[in-house]
Amino acid sequence: MKVKIGDKFTDSHDEPIMIILNASEKQLISEMGEQTKFASFPKKYGTDNIKKFIKDEEEVKETYFK
Repeated sequence: MKVKIGDKFTDSHDEPIMIILNASEKQLISEMGEQTKFASFPKKYGTDNIKKFIKDEEEVKETYFK
């Protein structure tokens, strides 16, 4: 499992990761289907900031998981 918090990426192969979900997040994840990313944002984030945060997967792999 890989997670991104702010600008820091962490891989569970390198250190333990725990994610604590509330009931609505559990429901959203259970309905994800084929999607492989789930993100949660503060209400103050706008669409442009969200798009910037969710980078292209290949860029993430090349940059952080060589």
